[in-house]
Amino acid sequence: MSFPYNRYNLATQLFINNEYVESKNSAKLSVYNPVDNSLVADGIALAGAEDVDIAVASAEKAFPAWRAMSTIQRRGIMLKFADLVDNNAIALAQLTRITLGAPYEAFGKFEAGLCAEAFKDNAGWIDKFAGESWPQV
Repeated sequence: MSFPYNRYNLATQLFINNEYVESKNSAKLSVYNPVDNSLVADGIALAGAEDVDIAVASAEKAFPAWRAMSTIQRRGIMLKFADLVDNNAIALAQLTRITLGAPYEAFGKFEAGLCAEAFKDNAGWIDKFAGESWPQV
């Protein structure tokens, strides 16, 4: 499989409220591959305080719908996300490797798999209740 991304088709905007948006400030970032100093992406938006406030407000607005979902629905969403990570693990691993410089074989496969497994594990805990109670004296 060839790597599907390059500096011309990578999103450079912020991802807020389920959509790509321009930053409210003009700060930009360029990312280079530390192995050969080649440009990976240019003009990546950097979030400022106003962008963070918008993202937090969006998350707070979305939370009641998440809270109202059944545990089965929440688990399904998390498992679907884990499947998406698994299905795109090679591209995700390659993308992280070109920005970190570490070898794909040694780290990339492991990291993508670990991410998917973390979501699967957490999805399994959605309907579990734990804790201790102490007798009232």
